[in-house]
Amino acid sequence: MAPRAEPFSEQADKELRVLLKVLMIFRVATVSLFLGVTVVIQVKGTQALFFAPLYSVYLLIVSVYILTIFLASVFNNVEDLHRFAVFQVGLDLALSTIIVYLSGGFDSPFPFLYLLSILWASLAFPAGGYWTASFSAIMYGAVVDLMYYGILTPPIRAGLLPVGSENPFDVVGRVALHITAFFAVAFLGHQMARRYRSTSKALTERTVDLEKLQHLSDVVFDSINSGIAVLDTTGRVRSLNAAGFQILGIQESSLRSLGQGGFFKGLPIGELCEKSIGGRLNRWEGTFTDAGGTERTLGLSISQLKEPEKGFVVIFQDLTEFRELEDKLRWTEQLSVLGRMAASIAHEVRNPLASMSGSIQILQNSLELEDEDRKLMDIVLTETRRLNHLVEDFLTYARPPVPRFEDVDLREVVSDTVQFLRTGIQSRDIHLKTDLPEEPVILSLDSSQIRQVIINLVKNSLDAVDGSGRISVSVERGDRNSGPVTLLSVSDDGSGIPEDILPVIFEPFKTNKEGGSGLGLAVVYQLIQAHHAAIDVRSVEGEGTTVTVQLPRWRSQ
Repeated sequence: MAPRAEPFSEQADKELRVLLKVLMIFRVATVSLFLGVTVVIQVKGTQALFFAPLYSVYLLIVSVYILTIFLASVFNNVEDLHRFAVFQVGLDLALSTIIVYLSGGFDSPFPFLYLLSILWASLAFPAGGYWTASFSAIMYGAVVDLMYYGILTPPIRAGLLPVGSENPFDVVGRVALHITAFFAVAFLGHQMARRYRSTSKALTERTVDLEKLQHLSDVVFDSINSGIAVLDTTGRVRSLNAAGFQILGIQESSLRSLGQGGFFKGLPIGELCEKSIGGRLNRWEGTFTDAGGTERTLGLSISQLKEPEKGFVVIFQDLTEFRELEDKLRWTEQLSVLGRMAASIAHEVRNPLASMSGSIQILQNSLELEDEDRKLMDIVLTETRRLNHLVEDFLTYARPPVPRFEDVDLREVVSDTVQFLRTGIQSRDIHLKTDLPEEPVILSLDSSQIRQVIINLVKNSLDAVDGSGRISVSVERGDRNSGPVTLLSVSDDGSGIPEDILPVIFEPFKTNKEGGSGLGLAVVYQLIQAHHAAIDVRSVEGEGTTVTVQLPRWRSQ
């Protein structure tokens, strides 16, 4: 009984397929060569190798051809290669036995055909050589024994003695010699196959390790945020990572077609590579034109490749945004200095304003003034108060106070603020309402700053409503990507905000109101930022505006 196969790996499956193809080709070649030569010798020569009629030899050759063609036709559809291989070995053993029988059994010159099957089985299966040698010994010994005892009688030419007339010791000795050769070849084949499998396994493991290492190298190469270009000695790019393609703005398909001038337009890359010979160019910065025609700032360093490789490694980064950010920071610092100076000046302006306002009020009360003079003094007081309010807004924006957080009910803050604002709009046809939840809305915030936010937002809505209108201040729960939040909204049905003003609505001094300072919403934004909250404006020109402040989730107690 043939040995059962262990599950074949994909590599073993491929090797067995190759061996089976070799076996079928070798079978046809062997039959064609040996049997063809035998027929020629037997027809043209004087020595008889087959003691059977020639038609039986022809029939054997044709049968082998037909059977091999059939096996080749079904080969690609075979699922169980192990059973198919065992069948092929059995077929070859049967073919060898028939040839031995037809060529005289004991006197046959063809027992060596068994050795070919044994050697192939040693390569195909771990213990296949020993099993095949055992079956070869059984089949060869059975043919010789049956012929020796006269049970199996091949066609014999006249003048030749039957096997039974041979010396029994000669028969046993020759059979033993062939069987010994069978197992010797099985042993040698097994050792050779074991060494081959061991070497093949080690080679496969090395190949897998090398592929993993290559894959890891490629992943690391493409994962680096800096561009990496490998140049040959002529400056042509041999390799470029993903970040390099992105920075240079080129496609991978153009890697071979572009030289150094095509990759680094405007950069003296050739001169820089020459400077790095024998050392390293640590840092260089310049401008280049990418594939899209945009001029960008590039920082790079160049190193010479180690022997035996020849060329250069260029590591580069796109510094365009970084340099723009540096320029913005410098500009911001300058503005900050100017802001601090302006805040100091504004702070100093408040004292003269207070003195002027106080003096005018004293003069107004102590002097007997005509109506025209009294109106002029009222104008001075009004403008002084407006200027003082502007200074206060500017100082609040330039030096926002640190919020003092405490647990408060937001409903009370909204109600008190709206009630205060209602007293100033009694003469206008504007309905100011609130929409508040019934349960307490407990939040940790600075109530005075939130009160200022509501006042500024409602005042903006009052300025946007021309004639009659409605303004609503509401508090409700909401959901955002970060989770549940508290939404404080101020809505109106006024004129809305122009689209060109909306993107810069929170910048200082940006306003479309006549006489407005442009600091109201800027102060609101500063106070909201201090509360680590967010603010959103939705407006349709001619229909109204809704400003929503996103505060943390409220508690009921």
